[in-house]
Amino acid sequence: MATFEDINSRFFYHRLDVRIAATKDTHFDAWLGVIIRNNLLYAAEQVQVAEKDMTLFGLVNTFPLKTSHPLYHELEGGFPKGYSIALWSHNDVENPCRRIHQGDVISFSLMLVGDMATYYPYFVRAIDLMCQKGMGKPPHPFLLVDICETSSSGQTHLLAAGASVVGNGLKHSITMADFSLDQHIPETTKLRIRFETPVCLYIAGKKKDTEISFQDKCNRFPGFYQLVRSASYRLAKLYILYCAPDDETTSRQIYESLEALVLQATQPVLVACDIQWITLRSIHQKERKGMITLAGYVGEQVYEGKVNEYIPLLGIMQELGVGYEVVYGLGKYKLV
Repeated sequence: MATFEDINSRFFYHRLDVRIAATKDTHFDAWLGVIIRNNLLYAAEQVQVAEKDMTLFGLVNTFPLKTSHPLYHELEGGFPKGYSIALWSHNDVENPCRRIHQGDVISFSLMLVGDMATYYPYFVRAIDLMCQKGMGKPPHPFLLVDICETSSSGQTHLLAAGASVVGNGLKHSITMADFSLDQHIPETTKLRIRFETPVCLYIAGKKKDTEISFQDKCNRFPGFYQLVRSASYRLAKLYILYCAPDDETTSRQIYESLEALVLQATQPVLVACDIQWITLRSIHQKERKGMITLAGYVGEQVYEGKVNEYIPLLGIMQELGVGYEVVYGLGKYKLV
């Protein structure tokens, strides 16, 4: 029977590091992650993916499972997209960037999961179009400086210099093996986790019944159990959707094995905590009929106990993000 361990050698993503430069002083009216994501998707509507006979925007929003897949109905609604964004510059969540000056460089990463990485040249084209169209209020063009693929160990591979694609394919896939204990992190019984952008792992929704769940009783607190649960289920969904969409036999078995893994995450003890709730400025979204909620916890937690087995899982999900609104750059954390 397939288990979560089967994901270890088959799940992967690629990290594209992007640098763009302001051609004029530019004002932003929302969190920069929202600006980049929305403008990138707008540009993606202008990029045609010939082999799929659809736009790049249509591709990233297409549910990849066949209707015969045993998890089709369970995953179809609100399925995770095969990309996420991470801001590396202008990412101060306590004093968010509202204005950048001419010549300033914005650095961010675009993570492409599994099969989505096949279409990286189209994402490069969309990034260039995003820069040409301009961003900000009012919009000003940006200069695409370069795009590099980066490995988990920091090796870089130039993909684009300006608008010119110069790289010959992707070379550095990132896998769970990159975060095994004999690689980057020594064996430990204590784990420090730093939430770098707002992390929100649970939102109480409207219920048909009045029963108060365990999560409701935790007051949204992002504990180790909830973090592992969010990371494992998100990873499993990304794997099923973008790494093995045609593997109908094992997908259900992997999904059903998650609870046993997550249950052990109740054992580590919280020994230190310094976090705060942060709300970032958002913008109105027509499809949501209101403002996006960009909020969550930032700060540090320290756990002690049996944490080793979770380090590869939590390691690979650091940049992919956990919880809500990861496509806007939220949900990023770091094992320190």
